[in-house]
Amino acid sequence: MLGRLIGTQDASAGESAVVVLSHDLWTNRFTSDPDIVGKALSINGRALTVIGVAPRGLAGTQLGQRSQLFVPLTMRWVIEPPGPNSAGPPERLLYGLSSRSPVALAGAAAVLAAVVLLAAYWPARRASSVAPLEAPRHE
Repeated sequence: MLGRLIGTQDASAGESAVVVLSHDLWTNRFTSDPDIVGKALSINGRALTVIGVAPRGLAGTQLGQRSQLFVPLTMRWVIEPPGPNSAGPPERLLYGLSSRSPVALAGAAAVLAAVVLLAAYWPARRASSVAPLEAPRHE
């Protein structure tokens, strides 16, 4: 392995503009250049600094797809620009969640509490408006 992999220092609340190349990409496109670490690459119009080359055989996290580039989750949009099949707002919010951000954690807890309350409220409201003997007849 050349350089380093993505670590906790790259997953900060801000956007860390770093990239790790797959071993195949490094070998085929960059002719195994050992000086690639520290250089900037332009990916979808965004400059990312190469911090390392992944070990041979590291394919990524999605079955059936071999990743060529690895970026922090907060920078996923650089590799996969928004499109019809891109992640929706909830997924984008979760990727930006940092354990060091008390505001984000409080917001996530409030959203989950609201979902729990609504999930309990609607069935209870329906149950209180239907007579117990009539409910089986209507369903």
